[in-house]
Amino acid sequence: MNKKDRPRPSWRPPPVLDKHAKPTSVWDSAVESRIHPFAALGIALGILCMVLALLKADPPKPSGAPAQADSGSFSPEFRRAALAEGVKIEPDARDILGGLARENGSLPSDSDKIAILQAAMAMIADKGWRCDSISSATSHLFSRGLTIRCNEFRYSYDFKDRGGTWTVTLN
Repeated sequence: MNKKDRPRPSWRPPPVLDKHAKPTSVWDSAVESRIHPFAALGIALGILCMVLALLKADPPKPSGAPAQADSGSFSPEFRRAALAEGVKIEPDARDILGGLARENGSLPSDSDKIAILQAAMAMIADKGWRCDSISSATSHLFSRGLTIRCNEFRYSYDFKDRGGTWTVTLN
């Protein structure tokens, strides 16, 4: 079989570019640097997203500015009311129970939250588990339930509504 009779390969190597010629398009620059053009586009989009995220971020607060109350923490009045009802809440505990909306769509009041925490602590105690103080209380986003963390985040308990019956599990 002669060299002429051999079938030509379907793949051909990329053309050799002149090292001194300036690229005329993104494709040419990507070929020259051996980066796929879509990879270059992905890197550019990633950098753009990071810049946009930095622009949307809150500016750092000056060190001399007074600290504002965090919207995710329990208020001092709520802590006092809860302590009067026998529910001890840790100083840096987080409150995200706003997702536990009532049937009519209204948010729970402070007295409702205290009742929820009391019932949760009673269910935990009935199982024989410990919950001396509440570290955080978070409602579930996509299901009807909540997670309570106790004793400086040592224990985590999940509460779920299963057909009208609330169940608690230790995580």
